[in-house]
Amino acid sequence: MLRDHESRFSALFWTFSIHESDTQAEYWNESCFKGCIRTVHDASIVIDHTGSLLWRSFSYYAYHPFPRGDVYQIRIDESAFLRGATLLALQTNDLLGTQDGDWFWQHNDTYFHRKNWERMLRSILLPSVEKLDETEDNDESEQESRVSDVMDVLSMTQPRPPMPPTQIGPVAKAFYEDEITGPRYVYPAT
Repeated sequence: MLRDHESRFSALFWTFSIHESDTQAEYWNESCFKGCIRTVHDASIVIDHTGSLLWRSFSYYAYHPFPRGDVYQIRIDESAFLRGATLLALQTNDLLGTQDGDWFWQHNDTYFHRKNWERMLRSILLPSVEKLDETEDNDESEQESRVSDVMDVLSMTQPRPPMPPTQIGPVAKAFYEDEITGPRYVYPAT
């Protein structure tokens, strides 16, 4: 099945690749990846930090199981590009990724004890069907709590070492805000 799409993946690689005249090498870097994402998807749904987050995952899978040093300096050739696209298309994050090590992205015991308690209490709440009054202020601590939950989930989907909270935070906040405002786009079923 994926073999049928290999030519499409190759065409995508060549469309956005950089040609290095010294070595005659074709490769992708983070800016190529972000350029592709911006071309394929609406710019309003992809912020800069989202592109960096996606690049980290893609470059991790492109050279799995032997990652290539600093994620921001990686150059991905065509075979690595095809490997990364294939592994992501097969949803191999269930088998690879961060599940092979038990680690925490924030080393703060107080944070984890508080978060565990908040999550437990929130999990037993009944969902409300009432629409909140638009003039009513959202509880800022509740928003921060939910955004930090999203950050925790995002950190577990990233290769090690995880991105710092200053980079994951804006992406998490965008996900949270998108969730409370509802979907902006409806994609037709294929």
